[in-house]
Amino acid sequence: MLKFNDGRDWFLEKHYGMFIHWGIYSVGGRSEWERKKYNVPEEEYDKYIPQFTAEKFDPAQWLDIAQGAGMEYIVFTTKHHDGFCMWDTKYTDYNVMHTAFGKDPLRMLADECHKRNFPLVLYYSCMDWAQENYPNDGTCNSVHTDPSKHDMPKYMEFLKNQIRELCTEYGEIHGIWWDNNNTRYADPSVNALIRELQPKAVINDRGFSPDGDFRTPERNGKNDDSPFRLPTEACDSISRGSWCCMKDGDYNSSRYCMSNITAYIARDANFLLNIAPESDGTLSKPYVDVLNKVSPWFNRVREALYAPHQQWVVYNQNIICTGKGNTLYFFLMTPPSGTNLALIPLNTPAVSAELLNTGKQLEVMCKGTTSNKEPTIIIRNYPADELYGEIPVLKLTFRENIGEVIAKASAHYYSW
Repeated sequence: MLKFNDGRDWFLEKHYGMFIHWGIYSVGGRSEWERKKYNVPEEEYDKYIPQFTAEKFDPAQWLDIAQGAGMEYIVFTTKHHDGFCMWDTKYTDYNVMHTAFGKDPLRMLADECHKRNFPLVLYYSCMDWAQENYPNDGTCNSVHTDPSKHDMPKYMEFLKNQIRELCTEYGEIHGIWWDNNNTRYADPSVNALIRELQPKAVINDRGFSPDGDFRTPERNGKNDDSPFRLPTEACDSISRGSWCCMKDGDYNSSRYCMSNITAYIARDANFLLNIAPESDGTLSKPYVDVLNKVSPWFNRVREALYAPHQQWVVYNQNIICTGKGNTLYFFLMTPPSGTNLALIPLNTPAVSAELLNTGKQLEVMCKGTTSNKEPTIIIRNYPADELYGEIPVLKLTFRENIGEVIAKASAHYYSW
């Protein structure tokens, strides 16, 4: 198992997190990229500032929902590409203290996280449309600013001041989540500063040096059964076209979210699911509706998700397997079309089989099939007409340790 062998190891034990995209773009409810995507002038966009009320913001409610969903840490957007800062920073007036809310939501969230010992990771955009020194030249979907004022060393001085502020003014934090260093500008001293000030903080791979602690695939599921060779944290949002709350949005299904959660956590990686608040601080209803379907499933099958990944246990490429001790778990990524399911080439009789989603005991035998004469485990009377809205998970218990079960099957040749 991968280890950092220091305070960052929390990240390798807590696999499921809540991503929160919240800012003045939440007033518009179109996109966190609104200025660029809809060609909104800065003066028009800034009219959202006095409209950002956050009067219903309650960090305790956010964490109640996260913990109830089985999530174990939170990633909060302190500054997105628009440059608007969601904390009381002294390095720019372009911050939340000048909204109608007039309070520091990061302080409130950090206090609640510390009270619960709930890890807090801070998202910070490398790109900044509000800073004249940042080279916004239209590349990587940035806005255009005056080239005569672009000065990356000056911008980096501003950025380091803000990072130091975030790492010293809000107690213990557990990570910095960089995003969109489209300049490819390198400065390893930034990560070194974070590591000095916050030794438990993990740092992702989107920043200013190649020494990030983990990879960050975004909105793309993993389709093969190979293991991750480096620490990985995937992320996706319940909304499809944007990461912020949307007034006219398109949303992923709960089953889609379950599939992505499984594709990563069942392979020993981490997964962030984005839940976007409204500008008043309440979590947007379409996101909560999906989460209310995902959460019961996650909590029922959690033992299987957190068991170590077992690679290439069965021939069926639509099945992901985990297991430990004398128990194997099978995630059926594609719903079975029939009531019998052969787990070729497993040839050790199982003591019991359970459908974790419902707790139902299933009939299990070990015998040959029509296409394969050698003995193999067969699940009988599987409820094929049920659970199309979930990822079904089978739990098989053996008398033997699963290492022996897998080795015995791997050593035997099977013809189709």
